[in-house]
Amino acid sequence: MKAAVLTGYDKNGRMLEIRDVPVPEMKDNDVLVKIRAAGVNPLDNMIIRGEVKMIVPYSFPLVMGNEFVGIVEKVGRNVKRFQPGDRVYGRMELKRIGAFAEYAAVDQGAIARVPEYLSDEEAASVPLSRAVPPMPRSARSTAMGILSQSTPRRSRQKLNPARPAGESSPSTGYSFPPDRTARRKAKSKRSS
Repeated sequence: MKAAVLTGYDKNGRMLEIRDVPVPEMKDNDVLVKIRAAGVNPLDNMIIRGEVKMIVPYSFPLVMGNEFVGIVEKVGRNVKRFQPGDRVYGRMELKRIGAFAEYAAVDQGAIARVPEYLSDEEAASVPLSRAVPPMPRSARSTAMGILSQSTPRRSRQKLNPARPAGESSPSTGYSFPPDRTARRKAKSKRSS
C-alpha cells in the first residue's frame, strides 16, 4: 500500500515521502480501515518537527497521520460493534499513528460511525477535537483558571459569584484557587 512516511525528524516539517509499505497487522481489538480521507492538524506538525519525542519516542520510518475517515475492511476477533462496510472516523492512538496511508489498523475504541450528514472531508477533521476523552476535574479546573486569567476582572467574578473559594461549579468544574481568592480578600480589607 502507499503511505506518507516520515524518515526522521525535520525542524522545517517537510520530510514526508510516499512509499510502499505493508498493510498494518491487526490485533484482536483492531479494525482494518480503508482510508478515504485524512485530517492534518498541528499534532502532525509537532511529530514531524520532533516536538513530542520526549512523550512518544517514534522509530523510523513512521507512517504519519492521526485523524481519518474510511470504510471497515476487516475486524479483529474481539470486535463486536463494527462490521465490514461500516463508514467510520477516528483518531489513531498516539503510539500507533498511521492515517496517511491506504489502510490503517486502529483499536475499535478509537473509532465511531460517521453521521450521514458529514462528508468524508468534514468527518476527517472532527476526531482529534471530538474524540479526546473528558478531562479529569483537576485538569478542567486548571484550564478554566487559565482561561479566566485572560478575562477582565469583572467578567471573572461573574463566572461563579456565589461560590466560596476552592468550591467548584458542578457544571464547569471552575473554581478560583483558594490562595488567589484569599489574596484578593486580604487586599480588599487593607484598602478599606
